[in-house]
Amino acid sequence: MDFAGGLFAVGFIIAVVFALLTLYLFIKERMTVQQFLLWECVSVIVLISSLFPRVLEWAAGLIGITQRGIFVLAIGILGAYILIYTLGVYQRRNDQMVRRLNQEIALLRYQIEHSSLKEDEN
Repeated sequence: MDFAGGLFAVGFIIAVVFALLTLYLFIKERMTVQQFLLWECVSVIVLISSLFPRVLEWAAGLIGITQRGIFVLAIGILGAYILIYTLGVYQRRNDQMVRRLNQEIALLRYQIEHSSLKEDEN
């Protein structure tokens, strides 16, 4: 049980450092409000679960999982899935923006070339 107590202490320290780092990045405007809220919620959840390990057992019991470790692993996999899905959505949005900007640049180049040809004719 000493290892588990030490593990929770490490989780607490990592969550505090992570929360402070997230706050710093948000203050320096390197993170959006949505990202800040997401990562601060993750930090709070890790803090609560490290301070009150019985919360994990209670939450695992709600969905029928009997072991705390399996529950933490399942939540981690679910969180990774949500993060990957969100990044995929952002990637698709960025691809659309790049495609639209390339089209606008092509139109502007065409207009510049077309207007310079008209000036040469005059």
